[in-house]
Amino acid sequence: MSILFAFFYLITIIFSLLTIIIIVHHCHSQRWSIVSLLTCNSCISLLVYTISFCIQFSSLIQNTSLNSENKNKFSCKIVACLGTFGVTILSYSSMIQAISRFFIIILYKYQILLTFRIHWIMIIISWIVSGIIAGSLLISPVAYQYEDESRVCALTRKNFLISFLSIIFIFIFPMIIITILYGIIIWHIKQHNRIDVRSTNILRAKRNITVFKNIFIFTSILGIGGTPYLISTIVNRIVPIPWPLYSISFLFIACTSAIGSIAILLTNVQSKAIFCTKFRRRCRQGIVIKKPRNKKLIKINPIAVYYNKTDEIEILPANN
Repeated sequence: MSILFAFFYLITIIFSLLTIIIIVHHCHSQRWSIVSLLTCNSCISLLVYTISFCIQFSSLIQNTSLNSENKNKFSCKIVACLGTFGVTILSYSSMIQAISRFFIIILYKYQILLTFRIHWIMIIISWIVSGIIAGSLLISPVAYQYEDESRVCALTRKNFLISFLSIIFIFIFPMIIITILYGIIIWHIKQHNRIDVRSTNILRAKRNITVFKNIFIFTSILGIGGTPYLISTIVNRIVPIPWPLYSISFLFIACTSAIGSIAILLTNVQSKAIFCTKFRRRCRQGIVIKKPRNKKLIKINPIAVYYNKTDEIEILPANN
C-alpha cells in the first residue's frame, strides 16, 4: 500500500507544480485572471496537504510502530496538525471555487463581487479559518495521536466526539455549501435555457455543459475523498473497524488529491492549451523518420527546405 501512497503523492506534486509554473510563466506576458488565482490557490493547497503526509512517509514504509514515548510527542502532534490543516484548506479551496462560480453566474450584476480584492479576502479567510481549526485541536491531549493501524500521526478516530466535530467543520460544512451553491447554479442555468433557444445561445449552451462537467468532477472528487473517513469514524463508534480501513481512508484522500491535481490542469483553459501545445511539440521533436522497407525514396518539397532561409536578391538594371 505504501507504493500506492508514493505514486499518488508523486502525481499530486508533479501536476500541481506544473500547473503553477504554467500559470505564473504565462501571466508574465498577460494579465492575471480570477480563474488563474483560484487555480493556483487550489494547487498550493494540494501541495501543503501532500507535503504534510510525505513527512510521515517513512513510517508508512516501515512496518514497525512507534513506542509509547514517541506516540505522544509534541512533534507527532505538530505533524498531525499540519496534515489536518492541509486537508482543511483543501476542502475550503473547493468551497471558494464554488462561491466564485456563484458570483460569476448568479450575482454577476454586482461587480464588486468579481474583483480580485474579494477573492483575495476569501482566500486569506479560508487559510486563517483552516489554521484555527487545526490549531485549536492541539488544546485537546487526545485529538492528535499516532495510530498503530494507519502508522501515521493524525486526527484520531478513536475519540468519536472530537473526530466527528472536526469532520463537520473540515468536510461536511464545505460539502453542504458546495452542494447548495452548485444546485442553485444548475437550476439557474436550466431556467435560462428554457427561455431562448436561438442560434446565439449555442455558445452559452456549450459553456453550460462545461460548467456542468466541472461541477460534477470537483464535487465528486471532494465527496469520494472525504466519505470513507467519515464512514469509518461513524462505524468505529459502533463496532471496532478492521485495521486496513484506517489506511484505506487516507488512501482515498491521496487518490482523489492526485485526480484533483490532474483535473485542475485539464479544466483550466489556459494551462490546458499551453500544456497540450508543449506536449505535442515534444512529441513531434521525438519522432524519428525511418526509411520504408521497400527502400523507395521519400520526396520532400524543396520549398519547405528553404522556407526559413533568406537568399540575397540581385537587382538587375531596368531595360529602356
